[in-house]
Amino acid sequence: MTIRFTCEHCGQRLSVNDSNAGRRAKCPKCKQSLHVPGEPVSAEAAGAANAAGSANASGGAAHSASDLGGADSAERPSATSDADASATDYPAGEQWPADESDAAGEDAYSQFAVYDEWVFDTGETPDAKKKDDRPVDEQRVAVPRAALYTQGVLLAVVALVFFILGLMTGSSGSGGGANDAPQACVIEGSVARQEAGQTVPDDGAIVVILPQNARPDPTNKFPAQPLMPGSSSAETDQQLRGGIRDLGGDFVRVDATGEFTLNVPDRGKYFVLVLSRSAARPPGELPKPTDLAQIGRYFLPADELLGNSRYVWQDETVRGDRRMNFDL
Repeated sequence: MTIRFTCEHCGQRLSVNDSNAGRRAKCPKCKQSLHVPGEPVSAEAAGAANAAGSANASGGAAHSASDLGGADSAERPSATSDADASATDYPAGEQWPADESDAAGEDAYSQFAVYDEWVFDTGETPDAKKKDDRPVDEQRVAVPRAALYTQGVLLAVVALVFFILGLMTGSSGSGGGANDAPQACVIEGSVARQEAGQTVPDDGAIVVILPQNARPDPTNKFPAQPLMPGSSSAETDQQLRGGIRDLGGDFVRVDATGEFTLNVPDRGKYFVLVLSRSAARPPGELPKPTDLAQIGRYFLPADELLGNSRYVWQDETVRGDRRMNFDL
């Protein structure tokens, strides 16, 4: 039989062999002296009951409790059959030793078995008891120190990278300040055509250079008629050249040697149009639609300007004085 009771000091629920009824003992939890409820049992009766229980549990042992000696049986009763720990059978009213182990080396608290969860007078559980009662600031977030160090290193690396990029950008910008100013460029070249298997100067061919980022007003495009072969005059050429130069380009007719010279006010991207005066396109060869569309930004109508003459329409990036030769 077992006795189940609650520690009078800490409220721990305990289970102990009934042979310890009426004795004083130490609570295995709070280590305070407590009184085991129940009527005291004599040493002889407790020894006989414990010996009988041990004999039944082992299937009929050969030695009885009397063979073991009454004194020993009274001092060390057997463990209960319901898994409760065994208890030392001290005389009634005597306390357990102050030391945590007896003379034979057993646990001084082995006579107790906890048969229920922890119970406290305050109603708290062990989890609640261990809970950190420090106030929590809901406006703050706890971050490991290693994470802070890592973030600091990353910020330093990013700052260093941007600092280097800033130095590189600043140095390139300061060195190229003079190059940002407009720089006039001279473009020279020649235009030739094939005649009877020979290359001859294309006298009277026109060469026009036009800035890609500028174009005349849609209602005031350059007329195509003055540029068409056989319709040139000094007056119309002068007026047309003045308008193209105001736009940032230039226009010229090739001389008898096939040479030409153009002047542009600055470097940049340009369109170049070379239109032959004497060489005609093969029958059935039509101008490219993209060429007509781009030429139509500046001249109207573009198809009449090209007619059936051979032509070149191309992009050019001007970075300084240069020479361009065309063979139509």
